Amino acid sequence: MIVKGKIVFLTLAWLSFTATAAEPPVQPGVYVTEGGWGVLKVVRAKSGATTFDIEAMGGNAHSCSLEGEIRNGRAVLEALDKDKPCTVTFAATDSGVHVGVTKESAYPACRYFCGMRADFEGEYLKPPTGCAPAEIKRTREEFKRLYDRKEFAAARAKLEPAFGNCEKFIDWLDTGWMRNDL
Repeated sequence: MIVKGKIVFLTLAWLSFTATAAEPPVQPGVYVTEGGWGVLKVVRAKSGATTFDIEAMGGNAHSCSLEGEIRNGRAVLEALDKDKPCTVTFAATDSGVHVGVTKESAYPACRYFCGMRADFEGEYLKPPTGCAPAEIKRTREEFKRLYDRKEFAAARAKLEPAFGNCEKFIDWLDTGWMRNDL
C-alpha cells in the first residue's frame, strides 16, 4: 500500500514539474530585430488574449505585415489557401522572442504575408529604454524642432546619444537619415 502511495506521489510530482517546465509565455512589449528590419508588438488584452503585430522590411523595401492571436506559443493565420494556414511560432528567449514558422506552413502559406524580398522570421530583441521605434520617432521629432529653431547644439545633443545607444535597432533607411542629420 505504501508503494502505491509513493508511486502516485512521484507521478503527481513529475506531472507538476513538467507542467511548470513548459516554455514561458511571450511577454507583452515591443521587440525589434538587430538592424531594425522587423518590429514585433505583443499585447495582452483585458480578456486575457495575447495578440501580436509584426511589420518587417526586406530588400528593396518589400515588406511583411501580419497580426493575430498567440495561443500556446503559436498563431494560426488564414492564408491564401484556407486549408493550409500559416502557423507562426513564438518562443521567449533571454533577450526577447524568437519568431519562426512550422515546417508545414513555411511556404507558400506564410509567404502570403510578405513581399518578394521580405521575411519576418528571426530574433526580436527587447530594445533598451529610448530605442523602441516610437521612442526613436519622438527623439527625431524633437531634434527637428530644435534644428528648425536653429538650436543646433541642442539638436545634436538630443539626437547623438539616441543614435549611439540605439544604432543596433535602427533600420538602414533611418540610420542614413540620422547620420545625415548629425
